Amino acid sequence: MSEDERARARRVLAFALDVAMQMFRQGIETAVVVRTIRRLANAGGIDDPRISVGVRTIHLQYCPSGGGEPVVLLGSVEANDTSDIGRMGDLEALAVRAGTGATSPEEAERAIGDLAKAGPTWPWYVSLLGGCLLAAMICLQANGTLLAAVVSAALFVLANRAGWALGTIGIAEFFQVAAKASTVLVAAISLLSLGLLDGHEAASLSAANLVLLLPILSLVSLVEDAVGDFHLMAAARIVTVLLLTGAIVTGVMVVVSVANDLDILGEAGRVHLAALPLALVPATALVGSGQFPTTRSTTLPSMETVSRFGRLVL
Repeated sequence: MSEDERARARRVLAFALDVAMQMFRQGIETAVVVRTIRRLANAGGIDDPRISVGVRTIHLQYCPSGGGEPVVLLGSVEANDTSDIGRMGDLEALAVRAGTGATSPEEAERAIGDLAKAGPTWPWYVSLLGGCLLAAMICLQANGTLLAAVVSAALFVLANRAGWALGTIGIAEFFQVAAKASTVLVAAISLLSLGLLDGHEAASLSAANLVLLLPILSLVSLVEDAVGDFHLMAAARIVTVLLLTGAIVTGVMVVVSVANDLDILGEAGRVHLAALPLALVPATALVGSGQFPTTRSTTLPSMETVSRFGRLVL
């Protein structure tokens, strides 16, 4: 393989790897990412790339049929428990255009660079409002009152901003989630002790906010990867799910151990889910399907930084 052919192969695979890492960051399942890499490679003249997905890594290798040293790239996958539906659509549309030849390689590379620099589709305050609405709706579904639903939304803001503040000073995500869970329970117990809420209301708004802390997206991706035979990635996601769930349990148990003389746990045991009023179902479904990144509030590095750090050309 000549130097020009080697440089072209490296450029094609590097572009495919950039797209793949951004897709991982937005929560797109591993099977779709692997198919996208193969499609982009084939469109660039790489007929049979070897793709291996490990524990938070993706390995690309191209061995030319005419012999010569193979082209090898290794990417560090920055998957997390957030997703952006708008960015998912942008990435998949770009992959389709580049794979079908509707977009030239130069335009595709510029487009992926623009997406790497672009901020989230929704501003942070829109995501926060979406989380408030979800917290209120889940509280109502747990048989909470209208007052409890309003307080649940306010409590979501308090916990979210507490996690954000810890993230700005570099606190690990485990402790951020534990602090959020503790904030939820401390606020609920305080309102209960002051007589502003009864036990059932405190329990319903606590349950609503704790549910929103669960790593739902990581759990869904875990199942998708396990079913799709990407077992190493599924194992990595299991660690994430157990870690974040353990953080919630830790935060709750710390507060309960300090305030074990209060009867909030007894009230929580009597919470039963109920159907939402029909008029509220469309609004709740709209917010939930939008997948606002409400469960994490820390500031993440830009896509461009991730691409530069994660891509190693050997």
